[in-house]
Amino acid sequence: VKFCFSLPDNFLINECVNKKILRDLMSAKIPSQTALAEKRQVQSPQREWFRNDLKEWLILRFEKSILWDFDILNKEKSYNRFNKFIEGKGSVKKVENFKKNYKKPFKLLKTSKI
Repeated sequence: VKFCFSLPDNFLINECVNKKILRDLMSAKIPSQTALAEKRQVQSPQREWFRNDLKEWLILRFEKSILWDFDILNKEKSYNRFNKFIEGKGSVKKVENFKKNYKKPFKLLKTSKI
């Protein structure tokens, strides 16, 4: 990690190509069109994990969360959204939707309770 951070910027981004040094090195080993391909978004199966294998783990996280203690999230709305998601009526929400439930600034988390 230290080595990567010590590299000059032009090794990382050069001519609008990110990860330049890695792409150049890999171009000698794999087809250039693959090494220089645009970054692709990868979908993880989180919906399935959260609705099945990790369901009990998520429920436990909700029950033990300190966010309720600091009145940062509305517990009832959060549980309702979570239950809809588990029932297949909702999806994994992005940050914009998180803000709807958000009440107070995170700086409150720096209290002695934590």
